[in-house]
Amino acid sequence: MYAIGLDHYGGPEVLHTVELPDPQPKAGEIRVKVRAAGINPVDVMVREGALAALYAELDPPFVPGMDIAGTIDMIGDDVDQNFRFTVGQEVVGMVDNHGSYGGYSEYVCLPAASVVPKPGDTSFPEAASFLMNALTARNALDALDLEKDSTLLIPGAAGAVGTFATALANDEGVEVIAIARPDDERFLRSVGAAYFIPRGDDAAQRVRKLFPDGVDAVVDTARKNSAGGPR
Repeated sequence: MYAIGLDHYGGPEVLHTVELPDPQPKAGEIRVKVRAAGINPVDVMVREGALAALYAELDPPFVPGMDIAGTIDMIGDDVDQNFRFTVGQEVVGMVDNHGSYGGYSEYVCLPAASVVPKPGDTSFPEAASFLMNALTARNALDALDLEKDSTLLIPGAAGAVGTFATALANDEGVEVIAIARPDDERFLRSVGAAYFIPRGDDAAQRVRKLFPDGVDAVVDTARKNSAGGPR
């Protein structure tokens, strides 16, 4: 099969087509013919060498890519029948990429638990663009384990992770205080923000005015990571 990988670290120009053996699903895995793959900050980190220590014992090519969307073309042995996967089914999956195993490939083999049906009203590129952000928000909320009626502050709430965190927290009965640009207020309230504060130097003071005793938790999606993008 063909994949997009790199033999040395650098800018986008280091990415090129590589040829790798066709992967075969192990027990409990399904093989997906990839139709689209997302681009995340971690993929940039792989390309630029920020994760070089994790790849030091491996030989290139290195293939990035964690979010994929495509169609099932092979089902391995011992896949739980409760998943009800079928060959040809359109799915979205999360790839635990490492070395030459990554989502920028024609085919990937994934544990069945790492795959879900593709939303029927989305294109493959759209379906490959949301999973990492949604899981990041889900992991943050699971770590906080907030009770109903707790207060959660989300700076950068209009970004991808912030939007999912707002919606998921609201669904669980958590009161979300969203910080974002003024023109994002209508959107954020539509996905569940109970309070909205325009971003700016006085945002903290505004939060303190609303909640003199502080909030119960914060999911800070406004900070930048080492790849230069929002969390």
